[in-house]
Amino acid sequence: MLAALMSMPVSVGLLIWILRMKKYDPFPKYTFIKLLIAGAIAGTVSGIVTIIGAIINAVMQIGPEQLQMLTDPATAQQTLQEINAAAKVITPEKLLWGFIHSFILIGHVEEFFKFICAKVVMRKEGVVNTWMDALLCFAVVAVSFQLIEDIGYSSGSIGTAIFRALTPFHFTFSVIMGYFYGLGKVKGNGFYTILAIGVP
Repeated sequence: MLAALMSMPVSVGLLIWILRMKKYDPFPKYTFIKLLIAGAIAGTVSGIVTIIGAIINAVMQIGPEQLQMLTDPATAQQTLQEINAAAKVITPEKLLWGFIHSFILIGHVEEFFKFICAKVVMRKEGVVNTWMDALLCFAVVAVSFQLIEDIGYSSGSIGTAIFRALTPFHFTFSVIMGYFYGLGKVKGNGFYTILAIGVP
């Protein structure tokens, strides 16, 4: 719990900064709350999808023979030890898969759900009149997304909590996303929407 709390100050500070930027033309209070909820939903759903993907990947790498051996109590412990030992061996194939898994599969899943959840709220609330409005909406979604993710990742490690607190990548990516999405809305050009998802 302490580690999770340590991961929050930067995200909360960014949230306060967003509020100060909109103090002369604030979003309606309920819109702001809906954006926070949208970010939490995006974080939860993308986390579930990522976990399912990781389980499928593990099953594929273990193979049906070893999975069958895990059902036998006599050989399960030895099989798990062999799987664990094999997992520690770094190969070019594992490095390539790790890159694809982290930066392509997980990255696209997370940015897609952030985009969809933010867009649903923005369309329903009708609060985007300038590119800055869109940027701030996406930033609010990102802050609650990152809070949810930080709690999940850092619940067991203070070091991880501090690292994640000092690297608010979701906030940065969502600012980029909001900028391009806002330009698309202002200019009426759908190509910017593609950039809004693809660049982050």
